[in-house]
Amino acid sequence: MDKWNITAELAVDREDHPLTESMIYKYITTDRLRFFKGKERLSLDEETLPLESIPQIVLSEVMRDIDLFISVCSIGNDPNWRSDNSKLNKYWETFFYKTINVPTLTRQEILLQILPDLGIAKQCHVGEKFLEVTGRLGTYQIHLSTGSVLIDKKDQSLCILEIPDDNRNKFNVFIPYEDDDYLIVILNKAVMLAYDDEIEDEEIRNQILKRS
Repeated sequence: MDKWNITAELAVDREDHPLTESMIYKYITTDRLRFFKGKERLSLDEETLPLESIPQIVLSEVMRDIDLFISVCSIGNDPNWRSDNSKLNKYWETFFYKTINVPTLTRQEILLQILPDLGIAKQCHVGEKFLEVTGRLGTYQIHLSTGSVLIDKKDQSLCILEIPDDNRNKFNVFIPYEDDDYLIVILNKAVMLAYDDEIEDEEIRNQILKRS
């Protein structure tokens, strides 16, 4: 950040994570955030700046970028992610089920505002991390961060690669932040799953009938 002559550094640890065929680490673990004087860190022994000396706008922007980076790249976004690494599994469970980020809170607030105007309102409940939808064949948990779907609270994911055309835009209501694609996906999935007995896509329907 040239204007303030400050460099921010987010440390990462590769630990013993596996490599891809391209010899790139498949996972990295984020570590400490540190600030240094100048345009780049000159040595490993360079003294870090105390947090209270960092301008608020700098700290705010850096934390926003880090939050975006982690929320997009985290393994916690994948409902089907599994590993033999107990440390990573614990992180995944915490991120997927407990962590609440800014986009999740925003979508939660918007859903609370617009759901009462939808015909499926009585079939929906907005929680901290999930939108719960009660269909006629089962109950579904739509993750507010990723849009992924779990069936009947059994941690069984419902794979929906694409919303069928006849299930798109069944709601006629103003949606704030129309550039939030995830919110649109969540709403379309909610409408579709509320009428799960009318789904004609055989792949989706078979998953529901098999697991519900």
